[in-house]
Amino acid sequence: MSTGLGLSMVKETARRLGFKISVTSSPGEGTTFNVKLPKGKKRK
Repeated sequence: MSTGLGLSMVKETARRLGFKISVTSSPGEGTTFNVKLPKGKKRK
């Protein structure tokens, strides 16, 4: 049995790093998690 801490930890880590997380769920179809990362600077 899970305690549900995983998603809470991901949410806090994403907030600290400037990531955006969204969740879409449809009963009987499943759940989709999207993570948007900030655009990085090009390295030479």
